[in-house]
Amino acid sequence: PDQISEVFSSSPEVRDFFKSSPMSPECWGLLCMRKNEIRRLGMELQGDKIRHDVMQTHISFSDHQIISPGQTEEEARQALKCCIFKSLVIYIHREIITAKKSLTEQETRQRILSGRIRTSQDETERAYMQEELNLLKIEASKRSGLKTLTDYMKFIQNTLQNPKEYVDCRNLEIHVSRMGVKIDEGSDRDGLLIPVSEIAVASHISRIAALARFPHEELLPEVDLAKEASLFLAM
Repeated sequence: PDQISEVFSSSPEVRDFFKSSPMSPECWGLLCMRKNEIRRLGMELQGDKIRHDVMQTHISFSDHQIISPGQTEEEARQALKCCIFKSLVIYIHREIITAKKSLTEQETRQRILSGRIRTSQDETERAYMQEELNLLKIEASKRSGLKTLTDYMKFIQNTLQNPKEYVDCRNLEIHVSRMGVKIDEGSDRDGLLIPVSEIAVASHISRIAALARFPHEELLPEVDLAKEASLFLAM
């Protein structure tokens, strides 16, 4: 709980929300994070004996981020849609930049080879470079990637019209002990059942997302950076 308070309190968006809505008793936000799974030996109670050599999966969460806090749950759900859309746009932009860079590098290499073939006096060297140039041209003719402005527009259109091909959202239930150890399905061990969503957009690393409600009264005091810095300077 203390860590969650720190996550929300350190979010500039959360602080801006409460500053603009000082009478709001709470805020809803999309809590995004990365799920980490580590396999290691641990202890486990089996019957009336404690085993110290049990292989366990420890689950933890890191890289927390609050997305677009709002006054209601509906506003938080709308923020999730906006977040997915922004990630999709970033993917489109990155793919176009990568394609343009690859095309530029290929064209530059072809020009360099053509120039060297014209100026080289070594017949063997010219034959070797001509073979490489021919291979580059064949590869370029077979490549059906993004080359022209029309290709870029078609790629953008196809991506936005078919989001299911690029966006994957799964509802999960993570069953863990109070020590964060994963409990296998079918086990009769007591633990916590945590419902979350796992969202992956195109080539982005999948993230765990959960709607969270944060009370205004739990907002930690804002850190005075100037005052903190003066303590170190005084030393």
